[in-house]
Amino acid sequence: MKPDISEFSYGYAVTDELIHGGSFPIRAAPVFPSLRQEGQEGGYDVLLRGPAAPLFLQFKLSDCLLTRNANEAGILSLPYYRMHIRPSGRSRQHQLLLDLEGKGEDVLYCAPAFHTIEEFNKAYLDQRVCERSVWIPPSAIGEITDDKTHYAAFQDGNATEFYFCSTPQRIATNVTFKGFVSRVLLRLESQATIGLESQDFVSLAKLMRARAATHYMPFPIPDEQRLSELPPINQVATLARVIYDTQLFVVGFNERQE
Repeated sequence: MKPDISEFSYGYAVTDELIHGGSFPIRAAPVFPSLRQEGQEGGYDVLLRGPAAPLFLQFKLSDCLLTRNANEAGILSLPYYRMHIRPSGRSRQHQLLLDLEGKGEDVLYCAPAFHTIEEFNKAYLDQRVCERSVWIPPSAIGEITDDKTHYAAFQDGNATEFYFCSTPQRIATNVTFKGFVSRVLLRLESQATIGLESQDFVSLAKLMRARAATHYMPFPIPDEQRLSELPPINQVATLARVIYDTQLFVVGFNERQE
């Protein structure tokens, strides 16, 4: 069954919960792209002084499989879910995300283990949208070298069994919300005395644009001159949204953890 919820609504719910929900022990500030010239250096200086790191999330929706003739019904109990990966013949976006993660950035697909409006509303009101989602780094899927249909198949937000398909391959990566939190905490703890400067975002934007230029894109890459007129953090946010189809966050320790 196709999902009854929209990708925008799901992404908003995850963003809201990461910022305000008590289950995420890290500060999270979403950075929305802006193409207007602001002439400002930064805008997140206070956040960037302590341990902080960029985080890129691509929000996905999940199909729900209910019938015994579903391909993975023999290895996953019904119902289970599928998160589709864009075929490489239509988009090289997965490879771009894989490249970005390979450069040391935190990059994840985020998909719900629910598909109805009723489930979504309950998860949102209970502040369990993140808990009932899977958090899949592109490296867990690896390179896709053909144009076939591929997807991740999983049971629920606990995701003790996670498969990359069309031919099922069990993946050992922890894709639960707790695993995601541990991943971000480990990244921040390794940067205990390091902050983020404007130049870090300038370098990251150059890297992201250069990598995008090596792949076929069905639309123009944002102009370098136009990007340079933006604050460095907005350069990254713009490329994240337009080319990588991700939401940029800046994450750092809560004050009680510093």
